[in-house]
Amino acid sequence: MKILIAEDDPLLCKAYQKMFSSATGIAEDVVLAKNGKEAIDAIESNSPQLILLDLMMPEVDGFGVLEHLNSNGKIDEVTVFVLSNLSNDSDREKAMKLGATDYIIKSNVTTKMIKNLLPV
Repeated sequence: MKILIAEDDPLLCKAYQKMFSSATGIAEDVVLAKNGKEAIDAIESNSPQLILLDLMMPEVDGFGVLEHLNSNGKIDEVTVFVLSNLSNDSDREKAMKLGATDYIIKSNVTTKMIKNLLPV
């Protein structure tokens, strides 16, 4: 499975990369993007099957990435887990309306949780 990790915090990005590259056995290829523009470029060039998407990123935020996925019809081809520290209902509702599969508060994420949510 190709996974895109769109996260501007370098420590979290590396932790997620390590989690999915070695611990789960589900990732063939893990691509990193440190901002929304890089995420959009990676979506176009790598066609990931799973995106772990932070909302608060420079250049283009996570909502912009979701809007891009909608505008080119790729939202139906990918599983998008929003991983954010924004815990208010309006951000969650907006992300879900834009096609996110789930909205997870970063402090609550585990490899097992993500693995259980993946499509079979």
